[in-house]
Amino acid sequence: MRAGLKSRIYGHLVTVWVALSVGSIALALMVWLRLGNSLETSLHTARVELGLVDVLASMRAVENAERGYLLTGDQAQLAALSATEGQLPAKFAWLIDATADAPTWQAAVRQLQGTVGRQLQALHRLIDARRRGAVGIPAAAANQEQRDLDELQAIVARVVPGPQTFLAFEATGARRQMQRSLVITLAAGILSLGTGVFAFYLARVASEKEQNERLLAQQALRAERVAQEKSLFMANMSHEIRTPMNAILGFAEMLATGLPAASREHRQALAIQESASSLLQLINNILDLSKAEVGRLEIHRELTDLRELTDFMRMVFAQQIARKGLRFDLVVSADLPTAVLVDRTRLRQVLVNLLANALKFTAQGSITLRTLWQFTPGKSDLGQLALEVQDTGTGIPPGKHEAIFQPFAQVETPGIANAQGSGLGLSIVRRLAERMDGTVTVTSDFGRGSLFRVTFPAVSYSRRSADRSVPGDSDAIDFNRLRPATILVVDDNALNRELLAGMFDPTRHSVQFATNGREAIARLRAALPDLVLMDIRMPEMDGRTAMTEIRKLPRGDQLPIIAVTASSGPDAEPGATAGFSGYVRKPFTRRAIYDEIARFLPLDQSWSLPAPETDARSAGTKVAAGSPALGRELIRLQATRLAKVRATGAISDVKDFARQLSELALAHDCPMLQQYAEELRIAADDYASIRIDKCLDQFPALLAALGQPNPSLPSAARA
Repeated sequence: MRAGLKSRIYGHLVTVWVALSVGSIALALMVWLRLGNSLETSLHTARVELGLVDVLASMRAVENAERGYLLTGDQAQLAALSATEGQLPAKFAWLIDATADAPTWQAAVRQLQGTVGRQLQALHRLIDARRRGAVGIPAAAANQEQRDLDELQAIVARVVPGPQTFLAFEATGARRQMQRSLVITLAAGILSLGTGVFAFYLARVASEKEQNERLLAQQALRAERVAQEKSLFMANMSHEIRTPMNAILGFAEMLATGLPAASREHRQALAIQESASSLLQLINNILDLSKAEVGRLEIHRELTDLRELTDFMRMVFAQQIARKGLRFDLVVSADLPTAVLVDRTRLRQVLVNLLANALKFTAQGSITLRTLWQFTPGKSDLGQLALEVQDTGTGIPPGKHEAIFQPFAQVETPGIANAQGSGLGLSIVRRLAERMDGTVTVTSDFGRGSLFRVTFPAVSYSRRSADRSVPGDSDAIDFNRLRPATILVVDDNALNRELLAGMFDPTRHSVQFATNGREAIARLRAALPDLVLMDIRMPEMDGRTAMTEIRKLPRGDQLPIIAVTASSGPDAEPGATAGFSGYVRKPFTRRAIYDEIARFLPLDQSWSLPAPETDARSAGTKVAAGSPALGRELIRLQATRLAKVRATGAISDVKDFARQLSELALAHDCPMLQQYAEELRIAADDYASIRIDKCLDQFPALLAALGQPNPSLPSAARA
């Protein structure tokens, strides 16, 4: 506000300065114009007066010539008279034209012209008499001539002042003009002095402003440098934390997979996984908060099925909510469209943080997740989306409703002794909602619960179905489903190499190792593997440099090289994954590694479903032939889901069908069904329509191999 006031003052001062300068110039110009007009008027007046005097002198000359002729009869006198008389019309014409804008003067000139005309006529009569023989000048004529000359002189005297009068008049006019010039000159000098002072003031103000701008620029550069150092620090810390976290999560997963589910060691391995995952979530929250502060938090909107997303939330939190004896209610608006355009990942992150917060502060009662929708009047493709998370927990103390959204802020909550956390969850929720053009509000009754509402006022929607956003929860990964391959692992961390060795140890794949990019290139020059898992940050030669050199080797440009890095994301470092065939982020799981290498290693075509007469036990299944529960469910899926998949051909439906089969395989401990579901899922991920059709055609053979009847498809499926 102060800067705006200064700017207005400067503007007014500049306006005054310009006005004064223009006024000074205008006054000086007026003085010169008036002085010039005065001089021109004086000169013109003098010329008119001289013309009148000249006319009077000419008449005297005419009279003298006429007297000489009358007395002597000398023709020379008569010639001089004629010459002088001939000049009079031109002189009178000039005088009449020169006095056109002065009526009084012009009247005197015309009077003078009339008098001269009468006098000339009288002179010509006397000359004619002399020519007829008369000698001398009659007394009456002489008297008349004198009277005419006196009249002429009187007329001229009325118009033309005397020399002293004229000089006095001119001196008075000049003095008046000089006084005016002096006043105007003084005024112009004062204005010039003021202009100079004002210019000096403006120069000083501009200098101070420039100095302030220089200081602000230096502060901005310093702040930008601090932000860059902060981002670099966060990236380095993320990398250093994710590298050991990868080993913790990976080995914990391997331990939990190889231990009996009911054993204490299995529970301890799961506890390690859960604790490491919580720590990883904290790291992700800090990174997201850092990105949001510098405006680098990117939003990628895509068509999303919110019913499916909220069902996934219920599945994720079901076990934790049940462990605390709470009830979980899911309410979805009946008007909710099939697909809305939102950032699926960020919206899921918002819901996870809100539900985790509700679970943390709720000891009894229930947690409710509502999805509300309202169509925007007059807009055929927009609506308002609201997500509400309500709990019956401790609530928020009065006056703390805004503080809970501040980073690292925690509110003391009586009765919740183990409510630990970083205080970042709700801050991340607000930042994410604002980046998605939404708002977050909270209402709370202290001691009775809270309601968090995330509102997006303008959300586009579509009538067509969205792709499935939630993958199946099966972790039953079989690397032997892929064609046997030689895999080169390049990583300077011994624990990461050991972890990958453990993942591939029970498989048919051959794994080689290198500790840096230079060693990897040496191995590749000897023999090319089928695939390379390349860490990016390594000593001697990093992964990016090694990848560039590998591409120069014979057939190196066709070698799949997958980047395996602990950076916070594929866009955390400029060009981090450019040129790589794929990307895996640490800490990774067996599924993440499998999903990525499955894009480059083909399925083992030697695997085929057993013939119908093959014994179920020889096929590796633990399901007895004719198992009623599995059989009924498979027959139901064949008549309903398989029919829909064949009818629509949608990739999302194929993935959903594969997920349901995978869940059945886990529930009934059926490896054969699990292998089939995995092959179908991989084909859907690759959008391989021929492989999808081939796999779907094998479903009846799968039923027969499992000892189930092969009923004919219903009419809807055949259609």
